[in-house]
Amino acid sequence: MLEVRLLGGQRITVDDDPVDLKGSTRTVALLGHLVLHADSPQRRAHVAGVFWPDSSESQARTNLRRELHGLRTRLPDADRCVGVDDTALWWRPDAPCVVDVLEFQRAADEADAAWRAGDEAGFIVAGERAVEAYGGDLLPGFYDDWVLAARDRLRRGCVEVLDR
Repeated sequence: MLEVRLLGGQRITVDDDPVDLKGSTRTVALLGHLVLHADSPQRRAHVAGVFWPDSSESQARTNLRRELHGLRTRLPDADRCVGVDDTALWWRPDAPCVVDVLEFQRAADEADAAWRAGDEAGFIVAGERAVEAYGGDLLPGFYDDWVLAARDRLRRGCVEVLDR
């Protein structure tokens, strides 16, 4: 089973064996970006602009194609996880894998719903799952604006669960 860990570090494994993404930090960041936006396809032009804001549009798109190719060739069963068409990229919501960020978000949402419903037992169960899934900051060592914003949002979500 594919496991993607982006909280507290980056670790991608298949049946506990590490997946080598050839040291490309942009490939890992692209994977993270798609996971964080699993609920909506991301336009290629937008992703290219986010990752290479100082490059020409043509160069940014070339860079995106290179990183996407690296991701799709190195990630086992990539087409079952990453959707690609001529205009957009997306993380498949039914991807056959475990992703810590998505597990955290689901558990935190369940905890929030239980809290709002006054279901203390449901809150505790979901809250514990959320805290367990949150292994630390998102993509430590990455400082792009989109990473910092997502890192802060996820951290605040974990603190909120803990505060409750």
